[in-house]
Amino acid sequence: MHRPDQMDPDDHVPPIDPSPDHVSSPRMPCGDRDVPAGWSRRRYLRASLATVASAAPKLGFRLGMAVLGCIGGLWAFLSLRFAVPNAAARNRLRFRAGPIREFTEEGVYARFRDSHGVWIVCLRISGTRRLLAYRAACTHLGCLTLWAEAEGEFQCPCHGSAFDLAGVNLRGPAPRPLDLCAIRAAGDGYVEIDASRVFRREAGQALPPDSYLLV
Repeated sequence: MHRPDQMDPDDHVPPIDPSPDHVSSPRMPCGDRDVPAGWSRRRYLRASLATVASAAPKLGFRLGMAVLGCIGGLWAFLSLRFAVPNAAARNRLRFRAGPIREFTEEGVYARFRDSHGVWIVCLRISGTRRLLAYRAACTHLGCLTLWAEAEGEFQCPCHGSAFDLAGVNLRGPAPRPLDLCAIRAAGDGYVEIDASRVFRREAGQALPPDSYLLV
């Protein structure tokens, strides 16, 4: 039986006063778990933007240096690439055309026009037959010329220039005759042409010594 003058044992238990060690830090709502306590969203946003702004110059500098490094590497590669002659290009510019006996008939030999950009021509000059190699490029703007058998002319399909069998310009905007390539007879009787050695000439000018063969 409970007597009034008796107290419940629980009444003698004083309430627990939470110590400072047990005080929990205030928390932000679930949507702001990453926001430090006591900070507003606006303050947190400003701090984040300030951090990004301070890091941006360094990031931009590094990115710029990386881009410059890539450009420099590409430039070095291309410079080295073009400094070293290409084997295929060499073969197109310097080649063996065939035995001399295949080119003794007067006329135009067109077999190397597409592959090497060269016309081989045998014609009689001052009573002697000479073998020459013309660059097929028109001396106006470099268009590849065509051989018109019926007219006996090399004709430019782009701007109407024309050249005779000797390569001399007849009409059109071409300012001078077709350029000549170096040509020689090898020890085994083959014709060798070096289109990397080009002779520019004017109408009436004598043929350079290395620009023809007597056949």
